Amino acid sequence: MVNFKIKDIPLSFTKDEFINGLKRIHIGEWKRDYENLDILDGTQWSLELYFSNDKKAVKIYGSNAYL
Repeated sequence: MVNFKIKDIPLSFTKDEFINGLKRIHIGEWKRDYENLDILDGTQWSLELYFSNDKKAVKIYGSNAYL
């Protein structure tokens, strides 16, 4: 699995552009986890968004399943 943090990547967009991008992919409608237990060897992924205003982090996980 590849792990990286967005803060480690130089950003070429503004905060507003980032938020609008999240809105375009309807992240507010995503489930907390996606799993397909019928696949024994596949892909795992996770998305974690942390906020600077002490709002609870958004954590979404998937194992062999996507949206």
